[in-house]
Amino acid sequence: MIHSLKEYCRKFFKASFNGENCLKIRSYSNRYNMGDLVQAAETFISKNLGAVLKSAEFLQFGVDDVKALLKLESEQDSIDEDKYRSVVSWTKHDKDRRRKHFSDLFRLIQLENLSNEFLNDVVHKEELVGSSVECTNLITAAALSRFLGAQVYKKMKGQSDEILILCGVSCQRSVAKFNTKTNQWSNMPDTNIARERPSAVNYNQQILLMGGSKGSTYYNSVDMLDLNDENPKWDSNLPSMGEKRYGFASTLLDGKLL
Repeated sequence: MIHSLKEYCRKFFKASFNGENCLKIRSYSNRYNMGDLVQAAETFISKNLGAVLKSAEFLQFGVDDVKALLKLESEQDSIDEDKYRSVVSWTKHDKDRRRKHFSDLFRLIQLENLSNEFLNDVVHKEELVGSSVECTNLITAAALSRFLGAQVYKKMKGQSDEILILCGVSCQRSVAKFNTKTNQWSNMPDTNIARERPSAVNYNQQILLMGGSKGSTYYNSVDMLDLNDENPKWDSNLPSMGEKRYGFASTLLDGKLL
C-alpha cells in the first residue's frame, strides 16, 4: 500500500513540475530518497533556473540549498544576472542573519559573464558588495580575466602568483600589484615619469619599463624596478632604446630583450 502510494506520488509530481513547486518537490524527494524524482526536479530547475530563483519559495531556503541551486548549470541567457539578483534578494530577506553568507554565495556567481553595464550600474552600487573586501576583490579578478582573456589570465595565474599593472592607457605613474591567489591589490612605487602605452618585461624579478608617450612626447627611455630589493625603487640609469616607441610589444629570448 505504502509502496503504491509512493509510486503514485512519484508519477504525479513528475507530471506537475512548475516554477513554484519544483523546489518543494526536490526537497520532498530528497527526504524520502526518491533519486529519480530528485534528478527530474533538478533537470527541470536547470532548464528554468531564472524563474525558480525569482520564486517566493526560494527566499525561504536555507543557505546550503541556495548554494546547491547556484551551482546548477543553465543555458539560459543572463542566468548569472538572475543568480546575482537572487543572492541579493535572499540575503536582504533576513539581512541580519544572512549577511554573513553573502560573500560565499557571491563567489558562486560567474562574474566574468556579467556585462560591464550590469557590473557598473547594479553590482558596484550594491551596499552588500561594496562593504565586502572579498566581493570587491572577486570583481577585480573577474575584470582582469575579461581584460586579459580567460585563457591568458589562467595561464598567468599558473605561472605566477602576482600580476603587475603599470601606467595604463591613460598617462599615469601608478603601479599596482594583484595577487591571483588572494585576489588582493597592493601599491608599488610610482614610475619616475608618467607614461601612456609603454611596454614592460620581467627579467629575473627585474621589471624593465620601456618607451611610451605623454601627449605628443614620445620616449625611448628604459627604467628598471628590481623586485629583489627589500625597498625597490625605479632606476632610470639604463641605456635608452635606439628609437622612440609606444604601444609596442616586447619579450625576452635567450636572455635578450626584443
